[in-house]
Amino acid sequence: MDNKTPQQRYNETHRRERSEYGKKYHWDNRERCNQYAREYRQKQKAIVIEHYSNGTNQCKHCGFKDARTLQIDHIEGGGEIHRSKITQYFYTYLIKNEFPSGLQVLCANCQQIKMHNNNERYKCGRKPKYGKEGFVFE
Repeated sequence: MDNKTPQQRYNETHRRERSEYGKKYHWDNRERCNQYAREYRQKQKAIVIEHYSNGTNQCKHCGFKDARTLQIDHIEGGGEIHRSKITQYFYTYLIKNEFPSGLQVLCANCQQIKMHNNNERYKCGRKPKYGKEGFVFE
Protein backbone atom coordinates (compact mmCIF):
# COMPACT_ATOMS: atom_id res chain seq x y z
CA MET A 1 0.00 0.00 0.00
CA ASP A 2 1.18 3.48 -0.85
CA ASN A 3 1.88 5.53 2.30
CA LYS A 4 1.97 8.85 0.46
CA THR A 5 -0.41 11.67 1.23
CA PRO A 6 -2.83 12.87 -1.46
CA GLN A 7 -0.69 16.02 -1.84
CA GLN A 8 2.45 13.94 -2.45
CA ARG A 9 0.66 11.80 -5.07
CA TYR A 10 -0.65 14.94 -6.76
CA ASN A 11 2.82 16.51 -6.83
CA GLU A 12 4.31 13.37 -8.40
CA THR A 13 1.69 13.12 -11.15
CA HIS A 14 1.71 16.86 -11.85
CA ARG A 15 5.45 17.53 -11.55
CA ARG A 16 5.69 19.66 -14.71
CA GLU A 17 2.69 21.84 -13.77
CA ARG A 18 4.04 22.30 -10.24
CA SER A 19 7.43 23.28 -11.66
CA GLU A 20 5.90 25.83 -14.01
CA TYR A 21 3.73 27.20 -11.19
CA GLY A 22 6.80 27.55 -8.95
CA LYS A 23 8.78 29.38 -11.62
CA LYS A 24 5.88 31.74 -12.33
CA TYR A 25 5.31 32.37 -8.62
CA HIS A 26 9.00 33.13 -8.07
CA TRP A 27 9.10 35.45 -11.07
CA ASP A 28 5.93 37.29 -10.04
CA ASN A 29 7.13 37.58 -6.42
CA ARG A 30 10.88 37.77 -6.98
CA GLU A 31 11.53 40.67 -4.59
CA ARG A 32 9.74 38.88 -1.78
CA CYS A 33 11.42 35.53 -2.57
CA ASN A 34 14.86 37.14 -2.83
CA GLN A 35 14.38 38.99 0.46
CA TYR A 36 13.35 35.73 2.15
CA ALA A 37 16.39 33.94 0.72
CA ARG A 38 18.73 36.73 1.89
CA GLU A 39 17.29 36.63 5.41
CA TYR A 40 17.51 32.81 5.49
CA ARG A 41 21.18 32.88 4.44
CA GLN A 42 21.97 35.58 7.02
CA LYS A 43 20.39 33.46 9.77
CA GLN A 44 22.39 30.42 8.68
CA LYS A 45 25.60 32.44 8.59
CA ALA A 46 24.87 33.76 12.11
CA ILE A 47 24.38 30.20 13.41
CA VAL A 48 27.65 29.02 11.83
CA ILE A 49 29.66 32.07 12.97
CA GLU A 50 28.33 31.69 16.52
CA HIS A 51 29.29 28.01 16.58
CA TYR A 52 32.82 28.37 15.19
CA SER A 53 33.58 31.48 17.31
CA ASN A 54 32.40 29.69 20.49
CA GLY A 55 29.66 32.29 20.98
CA THR A 56 31.93 35.36 20.77
CA ASN A 57 30.96 36.29 17.19
CA GLN A 58 34.35 37.83 16.49
CA CYS A 59 37.52 37.25 14.51
CA LYS A 60 39.78 34.72 16.20
CA HIS A 61 42.91 36.71 15.31
CA CYS A 62 42.06 40.40 15.86
CA GLY A 63 38.69 40.33 17.66
CA PHE A 64 36.82 42.35 15.02
CA LYS A 65 33.05 41.92 15.50
CA ASP A 66 31.34 43.31 12.38
CA ALA A 67 29.24 40.38 11.11
CA ARG A 68 29.44 41.63 7.53
CA THR A 69 33.17 40.87 7.41
CA LEU A 70 33.30 37.63 9.40
CA GLN A 71 34.08 34.55 7.31
CA ILE A 72 34.72 30.86 7.83
CA ASP A 73 38.34 29.91 7.26
CA HIS A 74 39.84 26.45 6.76
CA ILE A 75 42.57 26.31 9.40
CA GLU A 76 44.87 24.11 7.32
CA GLY A 77 44.00 25.80 4.02
CA GLY A 78 42.40 23.98 1.08
CA GLY A 79 39.08 25.78 1.34
CA GLU A 80 38.78 26.34 -2.40
CA ILE A 81 39.11 22.63 -3.09
CA HIS A 82 36.69 21.75 -0.28
CA ARG A 83 34.05 24.26 -1.44
CA SER A 84 34.32 23.04 -5.05
CA LYS A 85 33.10 19.61 -3.89
CA ILE A 86 30.06 21.01 -2.06
CA THR A 87 26.89 21.22 -4.14
CA GLN A 88 24.92 23.43 -1.77
CA TYR A 89 25.26 26.71 0.04
CA PHE A 90 28.36 26.49 2.28
CA TYR A 91 26.62 27.40 5.56
CA THR A 92 23.82 24.91 4.84
CA TYR A 93 26.46 22.23 4.30
CA LEU A 94 28.14 23.03 7.63
CA ILE A 95 24.86 22.89 9.57
CA LYS A 96 23.66 19.67 7.93
CA ASN A 97 27.04 18.00 8.56
CA GLU A 98 26.99 18.97 12.24
CA PHE A 99 29.75 21.58 12.06
CA PRO A 100 32.85 19.65 10.94
CA SER A 101 36.13 20.49 12.64
CA GLY A 102 39.06 22.29 11.07
CA LEU A 103 37.33 25.65 10.60
CA GLN A 104 37.59 28.99 12.37
CA VAL A 105 36.13 32.50 12.16
CA LEU A 106 38.32 35.26 10.72
CA CYS A 107 37.48 38.71 9.45
CA ALA A 108 38.04 39.27 5.73
CA ASN A 109 41.25 41.21 6.40
CA CYS A 110 42.86 38.57 8.62
CA GLN A 111 41.83 35.82 6.20
CA GLN A 112 43.47 37.60 3.27
CA ILE A 113 46.66 38.12 5.30
CA LYS A 114 46.67 34.43 6.32
CA MET A 115 46.17 33.32 2.72
CA HIS A 116 49.01 35.57 1.55
CA ASN A 117 51.41 34.50 4.32
CA ASN A 118 50.68 30.79 3.77
CA ASN A 119 50.63 31.03 -0.04
CA GLU A 120 47.14 29.47 -0.08
CA ARG A 121 45.97 31.04 -3.32
CA TYR A 122 45.04 28.90 -6.31
CA LYS A 123 45.99 25.53 -4.83
CA CYS A 124 43.24 23.90 -6.88
CA GLY A 125 45.14 24.75 -10.06
CA ARG A 126 42.89 27.57 -11.27
CA LYS A 127 44.93 30.74 -11.74
CA PRO A 128 43.40 34.05 -12.75
CA LYS A 129 43.99 35.44 -16.20
CA TYR A 130 43.29 39.04 -17.07
CA GLY A 131 40.84 39.38 -19.95
CA LYS A 132 38.50 41.97 -21.45
CA GLU A 133 36.10 41.61 -18.52
CA GLY A 134 38.76 41.76 -15.79
CA PHE A 135 40.17 38.74 -14.00
CA VAL A 136 38.77 35.38 -15.05
CA PHE A 137 39.78 31.88 -14.06
CA GLU A 138 41.16 29.49 -16.66
